[in-house]
Amino acid sequence: MNFFYMIFLMFLSMCSITHVNGVLWSNLAIDGVKQDTGYEPDVLDDIYLRYHTRMFPASTGRYPSWSDCTWDQIHYYLLWTYIHLYPKFDNFKRVMRVKGQGDGIGVKAFRDNIIPLAFRLAQAINELNWDARMDPRNHHVLFPTIFTGIVDTFPITISCPLSSQAQYLFFAKKYEACVVKVQMACTFLRDVIFSFLGLMLVRNVTVPSE
Repeated sequence: MNFFYMIFLMFLSMCSITHVNGVLWSNLAIDGVKQDTGYEPDVLDDIYLRYHTRMFPASTGRYPSWSDCTWDQIHYYLLWTYIHLYPKFDNFKRVMRVKGQGDGIGVKAFRDNIIPLAFRLAQAINELNWDARMDPRNHHVLFPTIFTGIVDTFPITISCPLSSQAQYLFFAKKYEACVVKVQMACTFLRDVIFSFLGLMLVRNVTVPSE
């Protein structure tokens, strides 16, 4: 009986170490889990639990003195915070932090912990059935006659108008020229299923006066 009791206690201990739930993520949140990371707590749970061992192959389970969450969980949360908010290095102290933490992590801690974590997660994550996703005849049961398409745009350079107002609308800093844009959609079989040529304003629609 004592043997099975010990096994049961070990099982509970393992669960307490590895299980992560939405309440934990909310304990890390500054403005709210979705506001910080772009995802609901259940989504963070699912990815964390399924890929934890590959994200943290040398996990120590250590906690900082100011939080009940492990450094693994904090770095994981900050990875999604960085992807969602994409702060500049100058804003790290304000943005790259969790509840209970004074200043956010610095650039060195980011490079030592968050970037390697991002690489490990990218190598491990496998949420797509690529055979189905890249099937050239990929349909949905509710849309059996609708093709899956890939949409992109490309520019056509035009002469800059004499009017400064028109130049303001047509000039694209990205191309250093006045352009109109073509939007096109193709299937995986390279069939063009949609094409549109028109003015896609590259600036604010409020036009300055002459």
